[in-house]
Amino acid sequence: MEPMRQSRRDAARQVKNHAGGYVFEVDDIDRLGRFFCLGSESGTYYADSEQLTHENLQCVQRLIAAGRGDEVVRKTIEYSVNGRTAKQDTLMLVMAMCARQEIDPDTSKLCYEHLNEVCRIPTHLFTFLGYCEAASNGTGWGRAHRRAISNWYFRFRESSEQARRLAMLVTKYRNRNGWTHMDVIRLAHLKPEVNDNGVTAILKYIVKGFDDSKEDLANSGLLEYLQAVEDVRSQRDPNTVDVSGLAALIREHRLVREHVNTQLLKFPAIWEALLEHMPMTAMIRNLGKMASIGMTSPNSKYEKMIVTRLGDPEILKKARIHPFNILTALLTYNRGQGEVGKLTWQPNAAVVKALDAAFYYCFKLVEPTNKRFLLALDVSGSMFGCTVIGSQSITPGVACCCTFTCHSEHGASIRNCRIFRQTGSDQNQSLHETTRRSDGNGFHLFWKY
Repeated sequence: MEPMRQSRRDAARQVKNHAGGYVFEVDDIDRLGRFFCLGSESGTYYADSEQLTHENLQCVQRLIAAGRGDEVVRKTIEYSVNGRTAKQDTLMLVMAMCARQEIDPDTSKLCYEHLNEVCRIPTHLFTFLGYCEAASNGTGWGRAHRRAISNWYFRFRESSEQARRLAMLVTKYRNRNGWTHMDVIRLAHLKPEVNDNGVTAILKYIVKGFDDSKEDLANSGLLEYLQAVEDVRSQRDPNTVDVSGLAALIREHRLVREHVNTQLLKFPAIWEALLEHMPMTAMIRNLGKMASIGMTSPNSKYEKMIVTRLGDPEILKKARIHPFNILTALLTYNRGQGEVGKLTWQPNAAVVKALDAAFYYCFKLVEPTNKRFLLALDVSGSMFGCTVIGSQSITPGVACCCTFTCHSEHGASIRNCRIFRQTGSDQNQSLHETTRRSDGNGFHLFWKY
């Protein structure tokens, strides 16, 4: 049987790709899913990021023009709510396109109706707004746009607990991507509402500051919380700070790392207080910092706290944490130093093992197909010419996919497609071990620690 050559067109449905070879073209809706998961932040060996982004956005425009805008919006919601992407930027970009396009009003309406499901925190909202401004060339905010943004804030009026959550969000994420809450309030023309459980008081706090909003905050039961936020923010000098008092405030009011000035993050007692309610994504992102001040030394109380939280299924499920983010955290932590900055630390084997276990739990709910898989990996030099979803190489993503497939599918086999030999990944191998394997010819398939 004559082998198929990529340089030759063997079927009418094949198209030429950026590398000059012939491949089968994917459907636009499938391409959209790839864009959500992989993005186009640095391009590939054969196409730059601007070209890839343009092509993917044309795909979105084609779908909307074909009357499939509702599919685009619902797919965006699905990927966001189910935590199927490691980064949210592409989701926000597509939502902004759907909201601001003028081809299909029903698509815009559907997008605004479900905006809060995708924009769960101010970072998402500010990113969405930035893309909206770019998509509409700064032509102003229409009524539907203003109403949707207003609803983002006033959705927290349902209860005093929800209003307190809004107070936490606006003080944790004060500004992102060149946007502040003051900007949003001004552009959306937010107006006070009656019986909103303190949302209007929080908006006044944003606009006029703490001193001028004390009375309103007291009437809504938010004064004590925001007083604690202001007290913690005012402490900057590590030589005069009352560490135990600061830790007590953090515990009592469940304050987060962003409420604490950077100069004070060298005290383990403060990190211990933060850890008790720290979101999972924030914890794995700060493992290096905590390790650099000795908090992950073997058999320490901090080690136990970190390992226990990494092993808690409910915390992992609630966090919607993506397996790739755990993988990059594992690679960084076990390397003993960050990719940027001067932090160094001694990795803890128990923490590495807990990260490995957390990775597999993130795939636990996926049912195996019970089919046989042969995965061919491209290990040519072109695979190392770009970054992907925040990683400095695409190889951690390969490790992530291979490890998951081998552990979830009994009939999986992985081959190096350059010489079609079997790689070292198998069902009994940990994620940590998979990333260390090489192909035997000196070509390292995955990152080494």
